[in-house]
Amino acid sequence: MNARGPLAGRTISVFGSSTLLPEEPGWAVAETLGRRLAEAGARVVNGGYGGAMEAVSRGARAAGGQVVGVTVALFPQRVPNPYLSEERRTRTLMERLQHLVQADAFVALDGSLGTVTEFFLVWNHIFLDRSHGPLVCLGESWRERLRVLGGSGFGIGSDVRALVRVAADPAEAVRMLEEAMGAAIKAEGAGG
Repeated sequence: MNARGPLAGRTISVFGSSTLLPEEPGWAVAETLGRRLAEAGARVVNGGYGGAMEAVSRGARAAGGQVVGVTVALFPQRVPNPYLSEERRTRTLMERLQHLVQADAFVALDGSLGTVTEFFLVWNHIFLDRSHGPLVCLGESWRERLRVLGGSGFGIGSDVRALVRVAADPAEAVRMLEEAMGAAIKAEGAGG
């Protein structure tokens, strides 16, 4: 893969449901996202198991990309998906989360409690360390979630809300990542 552009050589963590099935619409979305990220030259990192993680991994590998799965001893019954280039085994859930947030940018798909935990952890991480990011949420359902959070008394102002972008489809998500990473590269060049 000789991709050039702002995502080439970057690591993108993708979060999503572990229970997503191949016949569900979200599977094709996740697989397309993985393929597009790999085509842009990004290395994909995810939780390493099934569902959206497998779909993203499958798409990335089909496009010749690298996929790192961060698994955890907490789930001994789960088997890593067969599309990983590399498995990083962690002992605890917190160690796993630490690995997942050490990326250049992030994409959140639909999911449940684990995905929401990863989403909030990354959002806070970006808020505290503006050198990371962006965080792109894929799917229109995220707009309503973010609207509710903004008006719920949590003190999430427009400046904090602006750290999260919502994309309608995988192509838009990758374009948002490229624009943000391209702007960061230009800013680094201007500052040096």
